[in-house]
Amino acid sequence: MREFLAKLDTRPQTIGLFVSHSGYDDGALTVIRRSVATKTVVRFDRADIDNLFLHRTDLGDLFSEKLRDVYDHLFERDDQT
Repeated sequence: MREFLAKLDTRPQTIGLFVSHSGYDDGALTVIRRSVATKTVVRFDRADIDNLFLHRTDLGDLFSEKLRDVYDHLFERDDQT
């Protein structure tokens, strides 16, 4: 995850999409949470991949939903400070 986030450093105002079929461990989630102020990362996991291919969920809709979740988390964090 750190390597992926480092690649985003050279691309300001870029939204990263990280896809992991096996999910995300606590370490990866911590790294993402720490970078939320400077980087936007949308995470897809196995359930999202299944929804796309097995249930024919619209990619744009799923991405938008996940992106809203990222921003909701950011705003919740701002409200708590």
